[in-house]
Amino acid sequence: MKGAPKLVRQQQVPGDLESVFAFFRAPDNLEALMPPCLRFRVVSMSADEICLGSQIDDKLSLRGRPLRWRSEGLGWNPPFEFVDLQLRGPYRTWHHRHCFRAEDDGVLVTDEIDYTVLSEARWLAPLENLVNALFVRRDVARIFAYRAERMGTFFPGAGPGVDPRQAQEANPSAPQGTP
Repeated sequence: MKGAPKLVRQQQVPGDLESVFAFFRAPDNLEALMPPCLRFRVVSMSADEICLGSQIDDKLSLRGRPLRWRSEGLGWNPPFEFVDLQLRGPYRTWHHRHCFRAEDDGVLVTDEIDYTVLSEARWLAPLENLVNALFVRRDVARIFAYRAERMGTFFPGAGPGVDPRQAQEANPSAPQGTP
């Protein structure tokens, strides 16, 4: 989505590729990785686990406002990646790519989220940027920071969640980590 805000997070997780991928495709784990303040609950699923074409209906509370979220599994390349797309929810658009790459010390998990808050209309861009800067970017970053912390419960020894773009800016000689 050209020009849309983008959040990228990476985390090194101990384990093998198949078990880490299986963890992320299980909907119960989605609930366990969400901050309690969101009161996130999976309400229904069209399949037992996340897969191509599966739809998930969730309830959550964002800034005290109850919301429903429906997503659909789009891209599917186990155990390397899957993509989910918000069909209904708090964002105008939400496209989330989950990538998994085996490494010597476990699995590098990369999340790439492209989203728009209000509209893709160019004339709303200044308001979109303001709302994103004041609220949305921070909220989404906090959710993924919480998730990175919780991963240590399920995968002891999991590294911190980092934005590889910021890490690259801080150390330009470091190799790029995205798959």
